[in-house]
Amino acid sequence: MNKKILCILTSYKREKKLVRFLRQFDERFLSVNSYFEIFIADDDPSSNIKSVIDEILPKLGVRVNYKKNEINLGQGVNHIEAAKINSQYQYFWFPGDDDLIVADEFIFVLEQIKKIQPTIAAFEFRQGTGLSSGTNLDGVCRVENDINKIIFYLNNFGKCTSSIIKNPGIKFLDYLSDKFQKSMYQDKNMGVYSILSDPSPTAYIHTRLTAYGDNDYGRLRYSARVFKNLDIGTRKVIDYYNSININKKEISLEKSNSAFYWWKFGIIATLNPRSEIRYTTQRFLKEIFFGILLAIYYDFLDEFQPN
Repeated sequence: MNKKILCILTSYKREKKLVRFLRQFDERFLSVNSYFEIFIADDDPSSNIKSVIDEILPKLGVRVNYKKNEINLGQGVNHIEAAKINSQYQYFWFPGDDDLIVADEFIFVLEQIKKIQPTIAAFEFRQGTGLSSGTNLDGVCRVENDINKIIFYLNNFGKCTSSIIKNPGIKFLDYLSDKFQKSMYQDKNMGVYSILSDPSPTAYIHTRLTAYGDNDYGRLRYSARVFKNLDIGTRKVIDYYNSININKKEISLEKSNSAFYWWKFGIIATLNPRSEIRYTTQRFLKEIFFGILLAIYYDFLDEFQPN
């Protein structure tokens, strides 16, 4: 396994956002390009963006590889398959193509990962008017060693952009492909398994603002019910780890909100004229008529909520 950090950027029919994301990695990143690279997993089989990417490559400070999927896999499965293709990398980062970075802070995080070699790195992410909501990481930048705190910081706020994780290994990636296709938090699931598998897990916590969402962050095309999946996935990974290892790990997880709570949250947010989070019209109608039944049914089964 090489000692590199790979940014796995999944994208689907958002050419402008993808190009905007890439342009951030300019000559400032020449200092870290020996151990930081980008891999684009394009989920649009009809995409023609490769030529656009090739045009801007000379202006970038990092190496970029591109792969177009033959079918639309969906974001989570696309994450898994891209990780499997690049299983030789030591670390993965799964940002959203609609998120932005504070370049100097992100470069500092990369440098700390190279120096410290933590199991994960978690950094401050914000979004909304005035960047009012986000991870809200406390205190100074530091290293954490308590496994419960490490998992908490990994999952904090649920944004894929806000953490960099050690490669969990091809065996677990294959397991994800089989059992976690509907998770919606496959990146966090990988991180939890890496933490559990590390004999001495550590986390580098970077409390200064490092990434933030753009103005489209609150336009929900999926159900808020899936926010429940973060907790379900974490528990399933812990159960899986303990089922195949003699030395069991006892993890203390905070009680999570039910899928019914998140269904109600999505409806109320959409109806509130002051809310920055709201459904598209099509998604809102689906949630009104079918969402509550799905929430109750999958809560009863204790399975992943469909999006």
